[in-house]
Amino acid sequence: MINDLFERYKLALRRGHVAASRGQLDEAVMAYREAIELAPDRVLPYTGLSGVLVRLDRSAEALTVLERATERAPSDESAWRARADLLIAGNRRADAADSLDRLAAILDGQGRLADACDVTREALDLAESRERRRGLEAYVKRLAGETGDAATIVGRAEASLREPGPASSSMADLPGSADLLAATERAMVAGDAEAVLRTALAASAAQRREGLLDAALDTCYLALGVAPADPAIHLALTDLYLDRGWRTAAVDKVLLLGQLADLTEDGATRERLAALVVARLADEPRLVPASA
Repeated sequence: MINDLFERYKLALRRGHVAASRGQLDEAVMAYREAIELAPDRVLPYTGLSGVLVRLDRSAEALTVLERATERAPSDESAWRARADLLIAGNRRADAADSLDRLAAILDGQGRLADACDVTREALDLAESRERRRGLEAYVKRLAGETGDAATIVGRAEASLREPGPASSSMADLPGSADLLAATERAMVAGDAEAVLRTALAASAAQRREGLLDAALDTCYLALGVAPADPAIHLALTDLYLDRGWRTAAVDKVLLLGQLADLTEDGATRERLAALVVARLADEPRLVPASA
């Protein structure tokens, strides 16, 4: 009975993805709602439904769906990320920043300190507050302590945190790709593979924000030398491929990552892939299930 229920859930979810990719939005809504009824504690159909509702100009309803998702799975990062993005799109900056604060706490709890730091910077840029600024300062100090590179990571960040002015100014002054690459080099010299991976990914993300796409790709390839199977690197590469217009290579990577995630039963990677597809590859026929 349980297996039958799960198969029905997977079929409904697949129908939702296929309908959404084909622009059949009403059909997608019905399929995602069916998936939610069959597995109300799984987040993916909620985020899929919310994305379709946004495309139907039903943003208020989409936000309600995401609120249900965060109630059902309060520690799911994809639900909080989607909720924050929807609030940002609706210009509800303070509410979006609150959602990002929750997301940062989740990432911190998972040991993803660099990601938590980035999310907190984003929240601070949306809504300045003394508590949020202190939280960012604490993250930056802890990150520097983990990498052993306090001089390059903390120095400019602490100075910018002390500077008065709008949040966007402090964001610009926080550690950029050069500082993070310096931390990566130190981690390589120290032989700390985990720190190399963490700082290289952060450096690549910073380079991407700065428009240095070739450099960001090189940094990802550097990270691959340390952890060739890490899905976070391949997800970052997929975004960069799409930024460069290399759609075929990006789709190939998504298909390969999906197969690996299935083999390893990596649900988190599957959900991140699904979110990427909905956001950037929703019209890609190669990502529509063959049985559709």
